[in-house]
Amino acid sequence: MKKKDEEKYLTAKELNEFFEKFEEQSKIKKGGRNGQVIQYKTLFTLLVMTGIRIGEALALNWSDIDFNKQTLTINKTQVELKRRVDVSSPKTVKSNRVIPITSKYLLELLKEWKVSQKRTEEKFNRENSEYSGIVFYNIAQERRYINSTINYKLEVLCESMGREKFTAHAFRHTFITLLTEYETTKNKLSRYVGHTTKDKTMTDSYTHTSPDYIIEIANKADEIIVPLIQVG
Repeated sequence: MKKKDEEKYLTAKELNEFFEKFEEQSKIKKGGRNGQVIQYKTLFTLLVMTGIRIGEALALNWSDIDFNKQTLTINKTQVELKRRVDVSSPKTVKSNRVIPITSKYLLELLKEWKVSQKRTEEKFNRENSEYSGIVFYNIAQERRYINSTINYKLEVLCESMGREKFTAHAFRHTFITLLTEYETTKNKLSRYVGHTTKDKTMTDSYTHTSPDYIIEIANKADEIIVPLIQVG
């Protein structure tokens, strides 16, 4: 990935426009909220609402999401080497984390996708597939998504919208940027997104913080980001 792609992020206005146009195009082309539309919308929403890496998102199993406790456990990531896709330990030890899902909007979208995924699996006879426990995967072709597939989808969407292209990483950068702009302290945010001292986009050292900081950040993300992406 080129450096300029890694540094790309969406402003609040751009984020709102992207989700609005995505919703509009989905309704026109698909005649409503079909399975694939819900899956992509849920993935994009999860990325920008939590700041998790695309590899972490594609490695998620439904067992990593506790709807009762409203938490998301990040303990693995998807790695792609020479066309082979593996799931391994996260980028660093600090990348292992449990993120609270305080957003009702995100929770309901995840639940909607889980129900829709089951219907789609039944349609394609995938109920017993080895991939059926994965949150995001290509059901029709019965295989995992890879980063380039998601990035290509975003490229096609951006072209159809007549806007500058961006990759899935931009959602993570957007999350961090928007939260930083609203005075979320950087050391808290670094821990929340699983950054290390080597990550140059955030602080290069950590200080002690209250254990409540993750709730604080999740609530702030709900307050700031949901109004921008809850469209249609």
